[in-house]
Amino acid sequence: MSEDSSEFVFHLRDDAVFHDGTPIDATAVKANFDAILELGADAAGASQLLDGAETSVVDDTTVEVKFPGPNLQFLEATSTSTLGLISTESTKLSIEDRQNGEFVGSGPFQVESYTAEQEVVLTKVPDYNLSTEVNSNQGAAYLDSIRFTQIDEISVRSGSLTAGDIHAASFLTSAELDNFAATPGYHVVERTNPGTVFSLTPKLDRDTPLQELAVRQAIQLAIDREEVSRITYGDDAIPATSLLAETTPLYTDLSDELGLDVDAAGALLDEAGWEPGADGIRERDGERLEFTVIFWQASDPLVAVQEQLKKIGVDLQITQVSVSESTARADQSDLQYSNVSRNEPDRLRQDFIQYLPAWIEADLDEAEAPDLAEIQAELDEQVGEQDPEARQELLANVQTQIIDDGYRFPLYTLISSIAVSDKVHDLKLDGTSRLTFIDTWIEQ
Repeated sequence: MSEDSSEFVFHLRDDAVFHDGTPIDATAVKANFDAILELGADAAGASQLLDGAETSVVDDTTVEVKFPGPNLQFLEATSTSTLGLISTESTKLSIEDRQNGEFVGSGPFQVESYTAEQEVVLTKVPDYNLSTEVNSNQGAAYLDSIRFTQIDEISVRSGSLTAGDIHAASFLTSAELDNFAATPGYHVVERTNPGTVFSLTPKLDRDTPLQELAVRQAIQLAIDREEVSRITYGDDAIPATSLLAETTPLYTDLSDELGLDVDAAGALLDEAGWEPGADGIRERDGERLEFTVIFWQASDPLVAVQEQLKKIGVDLQITQVSVSESTARADQSDLQYSNVSRNEPDRLRQDFIQYLPAWIEADLDEAEAPDLAEIQAELDEQVGEQDPEARQELLANVQTQIIDDGYRFPLYTLISSIAVSDKVHDLKLDGTSRLTFIDTWIEQ
């Protein structure tokens, strides 16, 4: 890596191959990175990690990637599934074919079949021998195949595990997870996800009272994060203590900036001229203090926030829809409800890339939307800072500024939890809390 974190040279193994036997060489790496950039918004999560990249083949096992500026996050990005490599020929497939699993990849398992919104079946690669030192198994996987089945009803998922029809189940309620943890024959695998915590981000380019600093600061003060987390995860709850989860590298505890003070929140709104109406919701000049959130995730956390904001006279209207409808109606939502799991603090900058240019272009009153240029500059600076302590300080400062100005309302930390039969051994979650199976085996 160059001193300014803008250029990277990778030296590849000369014995790695894709599942069709073609080499994982510098040409394949360049084909993958170039193809992702060509997809653009159709692969937004991946293309964002490569924004501005120019990839060059130095020789068969050496590839160079240059960015127009510092991009320290790129090293971690190359280890994520988001930038997972497929064969050179597969990079020429349509995005639809790739989405349907018609690609050739690499690793200890390969796709046998994929049925959208129903199931995925993986089979092991018998001659796989490229495990790293983080795995105890240095050869082929112990499992012959893995079947992921989508079961929509939570009760059916947990019932299938109890009946022995499946070996593990995810996305269960906290009560069901507690029950499996206490029941002989089962255990729970869990890990706090790194990256940005679940938050509400106001869309300041929309003409709503969220453009007012006092309104945003009042909402920040009125959210009881411990209650939101407890409703979501029960006794295992982890309330948000910064914009980043505690398992994220260079995390700093900023819980002192996120205190609950309902009286102070109400006073801010009083001073701004928002007065309680007949139904308790505040009004000013005939305008109600109300906002809309359209989302697809579990509703319990936002129901809790809705009740908390009602206490200060803010009407948070929440609408739960499907994932596709949520995307289609994104421009109707006054706040974005989201998180992203990633083992890199630069995830925060990548989140705000979506918002800051539009907010700056909206030509907002500087008194109501202060520090936007400074926040963008600090986010850009941290991604080029190679000294960990200096980078952590930059990250803490910019998060404090974002919190103080009400540009994001952090709520709770995501915990990945999977109930597992005791017949299953060594089922693990990796650094981004995604399942790994190379060491996993099943007791017969």
